[in-house]
Amino acid sequence: MACEGEIYLGKYSRVLRWIDAEKGINIENGCNLGVSATSNGVIKIGKGCIFKRLFGKEITTQHEGELNKGVVSEAVIKGSIKTYNNFFVKGNVEIHGNLFGEKDVFVSKNVIVKGDIFSQGKVVLEDNVMVGEEGKIKSVIGKKGVTIKGPVKIYGYVMTEGEGRVE
Repeated sequence: MACEGEIYLGKYSRVLRWIDAEKGINIENGCNLGVSATSNGVIKIGKGCIFKRLFGKEITTQHEGELNKGVVSEAVIKGSIKTYNNFFVKGNVEIHGNLFGEKDVFVSKNVIVKGDIFSQGKVVLEDNVMVGEEGKIKSVIGKKGVTIKGPVKIYGYVMTEGEGRVE
C-alpha cells in the first residue's frame, strides 16, 4: 500500500508485503508490518509489533512517558566502537561514532549513539535510547534480530534478517 498522506494501522493489523506513506505512519499495538514500512515522515510504533525493515525521518515507539532529550552524559565517546564479543552499553553514555558488534549488542537506558549500530547477532535497544540526529539518516541493523524495549527514537533505518520486535 502506498499513500500520499498518512497511514493508520489499528491494533493487530497485518501487512503482507509493504506500506509507504508520504506524511507518516501511526501503528497501534500488536501489528505485523510485513517486509517493509517506510515513510517520508514519522513512523510511530506500538508495543508487540514485529517487522523486518523500517525507514523514516524519525522512528519512535509509543510508550508511556517522554524520551529524555536532556540526558547528562556520564561518558562521551568521540569515535566508533568495534567488539568481537557480546557488548553492553549502560548508563548515560553518548557515542559520537558507530557501534559494530560481531555478536549481540545491548544498548541500555539513556544512551545516545550518533552513528550507525550494526551487529552480526542481535541488537537490543532499551528505554530512552536515541540513534542518529534529526536530519541525519543512520541505521540500526541486527542480522539475527532487533528488539526495541521502551520508548526509543531512531532517525533513519532499521533492518533485520531475523525478527524485529517492539516490546
